Amino acid sequence: MRHDYLRALLDTLREGLRGGQVLILDYHGERSDFVRFTGARIRQAGHVRQDQLTLRLVDGRRQAAETISLTGHLDGDRARGRAALDALQPWLAELPDDPWLALPAPAASRHDGPAEMPDGRAALDALLRLGAGLDLVGVLASGEVLRACLDSRGTDHWFRTASFHLDWSLHEAGGRAVKAELAGERWDEAALVARLADQRRQMERLRLPVQTPGPGRYRAWLAPAALYELLELLAGGDLGIKALRTRQSALQALYDGQASLDPRVTLREALDSGRVPPFSSLGHHTPAPVTLIRAGRWQDPLVGPRSAVEYGLPVNAPQEAPQALEMAPGSLAEADVPAALDTGLYLTNLWYCNWSDRPHARITGMTRYACLWVERGVVRGPLAPMRFDDTLYWLLGEDLEAVGSDAVLLPDPSTYEARALRGLRLPGVLTGGLRLTL
Repeated sequence: MRHDYLRALLDTLREGLRGGQVLILDYHGERSDFVRFTGARIRQAGHVRQDQLTLRLVDGRRQAAETISLTGHLDGDRARGRAALDALQPWLAELPDDPWLALPAPAASRHDGPAEMPDGRAALDALLRLGAGLDLVGVLASGEVLRACLDSRGTDHWFRTASFHLDWSLHEAGGRAVKAELAGERWDEAALVARLADQRRQMERLRLPVQTPGPGRYRAWLAPAALYELLELLAGGDLGIKALRTRQSALQALYDGQASLDPRVTLREALDSGRVPPFSSLGHHTPAPVTLIRAGRWQDPLVGPRSAVEYGLPVNAPQEAPQALEMAPGSLAEADVPAALDTGLYLTNLWYCNWSDRPHARITGMTRYACLWVERGVVRGPLAPMRFDDTLYWLLGEDLEAVGSDAVLLPDPSTYEARALRGLRLPGVLTGGLRLTL
């Protein structure tokens, strides 16, 4: 769907407005290829093209919305849009005022991703060729994702990005498995070769005798993918002003100044990264990054459009669930991790994480995939699946010993209804104590 197509549609639909009504068009589109594979062979392939347009009719503080699918045929889409707008008019007259609705001043922005689409076919061909004879299981998603917000007052935001995400695991008999992923805007076969070589090394380690440490507190390296599972829990709104003002955030004590994290911990919402659209569904333009935690201390919460009205604050994010969360890297190189860990847990992935005590930021979960037991810097064998229970205030606070020097982009692999754009860029962390419960 082109930007000028949406402009032409808006020009037609604005003719159906009455009095001081405002019409907002919130557009979501994608052109995605999906390939699922097992045993390094293609099992399912498909292409998804969808264009969804939400028409939001606003009159004062009243609003009503309807979503339609666009076909790309302008006359038909104009007729469908007019019918939706006509259907909203009687509803709008019956609805009460929305106390937290406030439209932003008209603004415009434009972001166009790479001129060339990432070569999904090259990525798939390389994976199947290099993985021949291996039990590779996973999915490749590639293509472009489009977002736009236009309104009858002059707001005009456009966002386009194109990327690929290759998410797979390598399996062997006995339940051994090593997970990996590769994502970006341009295909790099050398990166895939390196990932597969690393997977083979990890698989060799998994053939060693299984190690089962008892319950207790252990030194642990949390690789970026493991840290992802912990910080992903904060996507439920814990970094937003609404949860903080209603005292429902897992980081409430940090916000209140009653707790702190290690000074090496800095988190920001990278709305300037170009990975997510820097505007809301109502047209609020929020291109600046938001530093949430600086040097272990709370700095600024995410403030979405509705909370901004409720609490009298400026909008700084399209929503209060982070979309592009980043943690600042440290100084510990990947090659130095085993020696720095000395004896303890090398955790590549975690699984089934959930809050066990949300007010105290306490999380429980399981180790998964190629997690290892290390003694004096030497891998002794794979770690049996273990349950942990610990708090972010210890893991990223008093027990934190080092932060990895490489921050890795970990996209959200979700494809429910549409490909997700959100993701986290994280380093690994070395903690002096992770508590295993069984």
